[in-house]
Amino acid sequence: MKNILKILFVLLFALMFVVACTPDSGNTPDNDNTNIDDSDTGVGWPDVVVAYYRGDAAISISSLENRFSNVTGITLATVGGTEDDNLFIVGLYDNELSAKAYWQMDRDFSCDENNTIFTIYSDGKSIAVAYESEVALYAALDYFFTEYNNINFAKPGTVVSKEFHRANYVNEVHSKNREEALAALQGKLSDEAINELRNLYDLYDERTYYWLANLWDPDVGGFYYSNSARDTVGFLPDLESTAQALLFMNDSGMLTDYNDRYRYALPPDMAEAILNYAKDSQDPTNGYFYHEQWGDSVSTSRLGRDLGWATRIISGFGDVPYWNTPNGV
Repeated sequence: MKNILKILFVLLFALMFVVACTPDSGNTPDNDNTNIDDSDTGVGWPDVVVAYYRGDAAISISSLENRFSNVTGITLATVGGTEDDNLFIVGLYDNELSAKAYWQMDRDFSCDENNTIFTIYSDGKSIAVAYESEVALYAALDYFFTEYNNINFAKPGTVVSKEFHRANYVNEVHSKNREEALAALQGKLSDEAINELRNLYDLYDERTYYWLANLWDPDVGGFYYSNSARDTVGFLPDLESTAQALLFMNDSGMLTDYNDRYRYALPPDMAEAILNYAKDSQDPTNGYFYHEQWGDSVSTSRLGRDLGWATRIISGFGDVPYWNTPNGV
């Protein structure tokens, strides 16, 4: 189940941060623009011993290094190297190849709001991966490693652009991982028990992530307790709900590529907004944390809970409160 949630995790942030585009290409959903012919296949990235990572992708570098070397046989170095070396670029990077990859991606994208897209572009020496969303990032890397031995990345101008329905893709990955996990239980559990687990895991589809994403208020920085609270005038996010949403990310297994820590997984802007929300709630006169909607007219129990939840959020990001707290954090 942890693998299932980990794969679906990327959908959460794809829903929160959608890259704007201008719909001028006219492409249809599930559009492919691939510059590969039969003579190009089967060679990967020959004669490359070491490639140097560049880019700003929010990914686990150690996991990428391991997967890269296991699939390609090439060492992926995260330090050193120059612009004259073989580069593996994921995300935005200030060079011509990355700019070409993003230009091609923008050109190919239909801008269907249900879709996302990635583009892999090679100039023969280096490879750039451009992506429109976190879902597309995961799909791009999965495609690269799956098709590595079927594409000649040493040929200048090799390009792969794939547009697809984001929710359908996540559900397909979800189903594949679920069935692989359940197949491993054959002989350990009865068929009836396995079917019941299958029914249970069916609850964890994209609806879970729509729900979680829609509880976050980017203007405030915190999470609401419920949909009804979000939709009711006078209700605002609170520290306890925010901390529990973050702990759900940690404990559900969706962040295993990030050492089960939201501080490593959340996009920088989102992490900063949540951290500031918690830190700005502190009263400098007594060190306790208060909410705009409740003020200081709260019970001792509420005061203590908010103190605990706020300091837990802040320490989870590796930070400390502005002022000393009654619990010594």
